[in-house]
Amino acid sequence: MEIVDGNKLAATSAGQLLLVGGKINVSPILEIKGDIDLSTGNIDFIGDVIIRGSVTDGFHVKAGGNVDVAGTVSGGCVEGVNITVRMGIMGMNRGKVSASGIVAAKFIENATVVADEEILVNDVILHSHLSAGKKIKVSGKRGQIVGGVTIAGEEISAKSVGTSLATATELQAGVNPKIRDEYHALRKDIKVVEETLDQISKGLFKLKSIDPNLLPPDKKEMLLKLTRTQFTLLGQSETKRKRITELEAILDDMRGGQIKVSDYVYPGVKIVIGSLVKPIQETIRFVVYYADAGEVKFRPFK
Repeated sequence: MEIVDGNKLAATSAGQLLLVGGKINVSPILEIKGDIDLSTGNIDFIGDVIIRGSVTDGFHVKAGGNVDVAGTVSGGCVEGVNITVRMGIMGMNRGKVSASGIVAAKFIENATVVADEEILVNDVILHSHLSAGKKIKVSGKRGQIVGGVTIAGEEISAKSVGTSLATATELQAGVNPKIRDEYHALRKDIKVVEETLDQISKGLFKLKSIDPNLLPPDKKEMLLKLTRTQFTLLGQSETKRKRITELEAILDDMRGGQIKVSDYVYPGVKIVIGSLVKPIQETIRFVVYYADAGEVKFRPFK
């Protein structure tokens, strides 16, 4: 804190205002003693958030730092850097957890979970949609993935996938939806920019073919405007092309994606590596799926 104008205090950093021992402090951590519900309302905090209870149905927590939930996320939404949900995520088909780093939870059920880095689950994933930029790991006594769609940029590992009842379950490795979507969006943008540049070039050619002394004022203004626009679009095109090259390198690295299952893979499971698809027709155990020579292959799990 610092004194402003002799009688005002201004915080030198963002955070929660606290009065401790008669002194005013600003804490970068917000601690909620109970649940996120009607008593607290939604939370939007610049730093870390610690929740001693649960995030209840319909409520939102947004943090600029990490989020630690001692209970569950039950139909609520949580955003942060690294998110830990100690008693599991029950999405109720509407809850969402989104992290720019890692999400760790005891279990995930009927939820959407997105992490730029990893998703770590200590029991089961049930009928959910998961997407991680790098890895998804399901460990613990059961270590199951049942139903839904599970997507990871590099690797998915679990003890068992699907059920003996042939529950539809899809696993995708070597796929990063965020990178893929950005890549396709940039390709579309480049096409639009190139078409616009082509039209501008034609317009400039016509205007420059006229004697400058004979150009009326409105045409001169148009010439200047088209020239400035062309310069701007050329810069945008170069930036987008550089980013496309970067994304192509990232996508190329992800072609080595794999899915590791230390016990059962049941019929009804669909294995996707990059753009290659392998439906599972018979129960198989102890396998690692990978892409080779244009098809999905498997080797023994070690």
